[in-house]
Amino acid sequence: MKRYTYLGDNNYYGIVIKVLVGFISAMLGYMQVIILENIDMFRAISFVVFIDFIFGVIKAIKFGRFRVNRAMKIVYYLVSYWMILFVVLSIEKSHSSAFWLSEAVFLPIIIFQLISALKNASLIGAIPQGLLLKILESIDKHKENIMNNVGGNNVTPDETVPDKPIKNEEIIEG
Repeated sequence: MKRYTYLGDNNYYGIVIKVLVGFISAMLGYMQVIILENIDMFRAISFVVFIDFIFGVIKAIKFGRFRVNRAMKIVYYLVSYWMILFVVLSIEKSHSSAFWLSEAVFLPIIIFQLISALKNASLIGAIPQGLLLKILESIDKHKENIMNNVGGNNVTPDETVPDKPIKNEEIIEG
């Protein structure tokens, strides 16, 4: 009696399954290359998400508001951030003109997670309240300097930004 298998015969089902397995294997191999070439970015996201998670859980337990379904959001955040980073790195790899894209997406994620972790650490008393305010003030100062430089003003940290825009006549005369 002849035994029929889907993978052994060269019928329609065997060919479709082999093509699907080959496609999935190629995609997993591509994902492995992207992830291993940029493992430090994936680790950094993992680190800041876990630090924020730990301080958040301690804060929730301290104030008596711990809920498992909110604590399990770490999985959602981690997978979401990894997927965003993977897509951005794929685009960056395929288009050489998008070399800036990973930093533009990666840095805000890291900064917002760090700020959240610092806020949670301050609320549980792990760091002094004054230190948090100094850190946030430094972040604001650097953000203002960057925004001024991006705007074309090239203002040094000691200079002040004018309240009103400078007219072309004032530049020529002055």
